[in-house]
Amino acid sequence: MTEMHVAIIKRSVKDLGDKKYGNRFSAEQFFFTDSFEYFCKQNALPYESWLEKIKNIIKERGVRKKKLINNFLNEIRDYL
Repeated sequence: MTEMHVAIIKRSVKDLGDKKYGNRFSAEQFFFTDSFEYFCKQNALPYESWLEKIKNIIKERGVRKKKLINNFLNEIRDYL
C-alpha cells in the first residue's frame, strides 16, 4: 500500500508545476485534504514538514518552483 500512496504523492507534487491550471489546482487541493494527511500518517511519513515544503512550492513561480519540486521529489525518494 505504501508504494501506491507514495506514487500518488509524487504525481501530485509533479502536478504542482504543470502548465495547466486545472492540474495545478487539483494537486494543491489534494495536499490540503484529509487524504494526504491519512497517507502520511498511515505510512509514517513526515506530514507537517512535507506540508510546509508544499506550501513553499505553491508560493513560488518559474525556475525556483521547478527547483523546489525537484528537491522535494528527491527528498521523497531518499526518505524511502
